[in-house]
Amino acid sequence: MTPSQAQQLRELSMLFKEGKASPTDIKELSELLALINGHSEHMNHHENHHDTEMTDLIM
Repeated sequence: MTPSQAQQLRELSMLFKEGKASPTDIKELSELLALINGHSEHMNHHENHHDTEMTDLIM
């Protein structure tokens, strides 16, 4: 997660906590979480792929 994404998440979180989130805020949060989760899944896939390559080299 980038620093700007973390800031955006904090701001959206406050809006939800205060009960002031609009439909646009809900959409923005959904898109932000999808982006963060997609990046996370990509990193996990890369790490898993890297682990497999290392295992293959050891054997």
